[in-house]
Amino acid sequence: MRWIVGVVLAFSLVGCADDSDGKGPTEPFAAGEDLTEWVTTEEMASVLEQVSVQFTGSPLVDEVVAESVDDGFWYRSGVPPGEETEFFNGGWEVRLEPMGDERAMEGAQPDPGLPEGVEAAGGFGGIYDMRGPLSDEVLSIWINPPETLGSGERAEARWRDLYFQVASMALVEMGWAE
Repeated sequence: MRWIVGVVLAFSLVGCADDSDGKGPTEPFAAGEDLTEWVTTEEMASVLEQVSVQFTGSPLVDEVVAESVDDGFWYRSGVPPGEETEFFNGGWEVRLEPMGDERAMEGAQPDPGLPEGVEAAGGFGGIYDMRGPLSDEVLSIWINPPETLGSGERAEARWRDLYFQVASMALVEMGWAE
């Protein structure tokens, strides 16, 4: 009878080692995988809802949709299908692109607005490159909000805060940071 209890206990412990989301406890996202399975449209919608209210004063009007284009992944809300996305203004767009170029991380630094151990570089041209402590890969992030956040030091801090809120969620969901 004791061996049955031992077997049942052993199987229940094995079952506890797996994450409830099915991603597994130790394997982070890797380039070539479908990022939208790691950073779902629901998760992106949640963070975009928060930053939309914070930065524009308005909630999201449309649902968030995801699309894979080349090596990048687009998350869009309020952008009409077929629009030239880089130039469309009026909805939210987030592009997450896993990169293999280590040069993108030159001058990278940690920031208190990011999860512990995450380094960020760039910010030039509206693109940040980031690497989390749990992956050697680099994530490039670009965000186009529905309206400009302005220019100058105060606006630059607002832009960085916007990027870092979205990136923090993505990096945690990808398993690159905690």
